[in-house]
Amino acid sequence: MVMYTISEIATLTGAHRLGDKEYQIDWLLTDSRSLCFPESTLFFALRSARGDGHRFIEELYNRGVRNFVVDHQPEAELPEANLLLVPDTRKALQRLAERHRETFDIPIIGIIENMSYFVCPSDGLVYNIFGEGGGVTMAGEGALLILAAGNARIDNGKFKARFGMKAKMLPAEKVEALVGHAVGGVCPFAVNPQVTVYLDASLKKFETVFPACGSANSAIELTIPELEQFSQFKEWIDVTKNPEQSI
Repeated sequence: MVMYTISEIATLTGAHRLGDKEYQIDWLLTDSRSLCFPESTLFFALRSARGDGHRFIEELYNRGVRNFVVDHQPEAELPEANLLLVPDTRKALQRLAERHRETFDIPIIGIIENMSYFVCPSDGLVYNIFGEGGGVTMAGEGALLILAAGNARIDNGKFKARFGMKAKMLPAEKVEALVGHAVGGVCPFAVNPQVTVYLDASLKKFETVFPACGSANSAIELTIPELEQFSQFKEWIDVTKNPEQSI
């Protein structure tokens, strides 16, 4: 849960606020189909190669949502709404995540690496988490986004048994268009509609994890239940193995 007032979020994101109703925001929404608690939800109208979240604002307003982050003022009459006007709604979401992360001063005990590599801060070496593949694999015209522990590797046998196909690396030049985030900032939040998010069992050994938030220099601490909530994942799966298992 986020638990900020709409005024605080306007300040944290640098938004120009239209509307003076005060609300407590407990939920962030990027997919209109996942609405549960409209009165305490903030909807980010994200744009992607395949869609524009602004198209769903009037529908969500009619369903009870009163707080929206937009990049232009909607034509629809929304007399009870708060509109947070920003140049780029995706960057505003990333900025909010960064500001939220800054409120914590605790050590990292678990890292989610959901693309193909990470750079170790100690030795500067590049480590391929899933061999030469990646956490995102092609699935027809969509993709599977699998979140796993940083030291896990894809187990090809498990993957094929679960999905009926081999894991396939997504070319770097196609990542942003297909997933919604560029390489280095891929995360399970605000992904394109054709992306299906799965959580791997290797994450369950951690109490909290630190996924990226859409950029290479952002991350947010989440408990596993919070990760389940905000990632809007489809289901838990077990398709990885630990490094020692591959020796």
